[in-house]
Amino acid sequence: MGRDKMIIFIIIIAIAAVVVFKIYKSESSDKGNHTSYDNDIYSGEESEFKISLNKHTITKPTLNSPLNKLDENGELPFDWLTANKGFIYSHDNKLNELHISCHESGISLDEEIKRIKAFISYYYEYKSECERLGECYYKYFEDMHMKCHNSKNSCFESVTPKEERLDYIEKNYDRLKQLEIEKDKLPKTVLEKISNDDGVLQSELIKSYDEELQPSVRNLLYQLNNENIIRKEKSGRSYKLYIVNKD
Repeated sequence: MGRDKMIIFIIIIAIAAVVVFKIYKSESSDKGNHTSYDNDIYSGEESEFKISLNKHTITKPTLNSPLNKLDENGELPFDWLTANKGFIYSHDNKLNELHISCHESGISLDEEIKRIKAFISYYYEYKSECERLGECYYKYFEDMHMKCHNSKNSCFESVTPKEERLDYIEKNYDRLKQLEIEKDKLPKTVLEKISNDDGVLQSELIKSYDEELQPSVRNLLYQLNNENIIRKEKSGRSYKLYIVNKD
């Protein structure tokens, strides 16, 4: 008899465990209806600019709840993102591609201007389209592109850094254009300076160039050393530079 009671007890415990599991699974499913979107869609020069999608709280729909109106909390209605994923992906991917193109290495100053203007133009076209389509579209655009953040700024529009960069280029165009010409000549001028001043300190050589060219000079010296075109000798906190096979 004691054995039978033990078997019945075990069966009851097993049934209780199944019920608890189903309740837990149901609650987890409900929580899944509060979707959080926190993916980074912009790349490029991360130190300068990075955008993250803000979290959208999406509540469960009531019967026949419309997808063209924000809910009572001012949030997007349930399933709005899914229903409009074609529109979202098309525009966001295009904007992301334009952003990346602005930071492509090796492009000319004039090409950079062209690409920045293309980004700015598309941004405002996208924004206007969302305004025209209604409050849900504009809410998505606002959360996605008008409430961005990075380590220096807690809230800004994704277009702002591009507008600031364009303004800087246009105000300093002549000087930047001259720097671009000098940058193209760096392989020749750097080797000439090392050849004419055998054992020149790397730190002094870098300082002899404009501040905006110095990162490019460092990269070039690293490349020349790896390719065994120049060699370095430790000298204090810097290096002496020599041409390999100078003759």
